[in-house]
Amino acid sequence: MARLTIEDLYRLAVPGDPQLRPDGGAVAYTLTRSDRETDENTSEIWLAAPGSPPRRLTGGRRDSSPRWSPDGRTLAFLRASEGPPQIWLLPMDGGEARRLTDAKLGAGAPVWSPDGTAIAFSGPYGDLDPHAPIADDHLDHKADGAGLLRGVTAHLFVAAVDGGDVTQVTSGDFHAGSPAWSPDGTRQPYPAVWSPTWSACRARRTRGSSSRSTSASTTSRRSRR
Repeated sequence: MARLTIEDLYRLAVPGDPQLRPDGGAVAYTLTRSDRETDENTSEIWLAAPGSPPRRLTGGRRDSSPRWSPDGRTLAFLRASEGPPQIWLLPMDGGEARRLTDAKLGAGAPVWSPDGTAIAFSGPYGDLDPHAPIADDHLDHKADGAGLLRGVTAHLFVAAVDGGDVTQVTSGDFHAGSPAWSPDGTRQPYPAVWSPTWSACRARRTRGSSSRSTSASTTSRRSRR
């Protein structure tokens, strides 16, 4: 068998992030390739079902995080096209995808509410100044894939599926991670970082105060740039 070379990488298509449709009849997943011309990775969303060949669902170059609506009729996903990633909705019974969010700094992976009327997500929030000096005494001054955060924090938002109205649910000097939903759809538990601790918290669907349920200590050190 011939040895694998660098050139072979451009022929590889790597599937990932499989998401089972609620009825169990199909799987949506990402397919990532390396583009020689642009020297970057591209990702599309595909659908696989028993008895049928896989088919491509989206044609963007940076589509990711497919998530099924509770009834399986709509697929939410992230698309980074000429800007930061935004949440898009693709009707599975036909039609074009439409953009749901227009967040200035982008949106995180979509999380459907139990009744399918809203989508929660964690996204960056703040005024980003790429030239501002940095002085921080927390461990959360930078993040993998993002680099130096420069005062930007991550917070929770909820978007109405029918109209796209977006409500900010959390605020403050901490980072809120990807949320989940309570069974009745009124609260979102989420991980959060109040340096120097990690906490599990919960917030109401409408903007309001958050409460901690657990915490775990980490080590803090001063970092200056």
